[in-house]
Amino acid sequence: MTRPGFDQLPLHPDHLQASAWGLWGADDQLGALNLLTAETVKAALLEVETGERIPLNLPLDAFVQPMNPVRKPCEHYMIAKGHANDDEVTA
Repeated sequence: MTRPGFDQLPLHPDHLQASAWGLWGADDQLGALNLLTAETVKAALLEVETGERIPLNLPLDAFVQPMNPVRKPCEHYMIAKGHANDDEVTA
């Protein structure tokens, strides 16, 4: 599949600037994850040398001051709703 260049976006005049919506079909839910075919994932295994894993999921309070000094720190609230709970994250 040939993907359009950035200057060819959006694909539809009603879409937002730089949007690639519709590239993978009208009902697609994966977007660029479509590039991770079984063959691509298998080929990536050949690149593994040590097996070391690096987590990319930092906790919300990993930094006392956000990297962007204008942004306020994240806050996490648990909301009791009778038989279920919900949580809310503000940033």
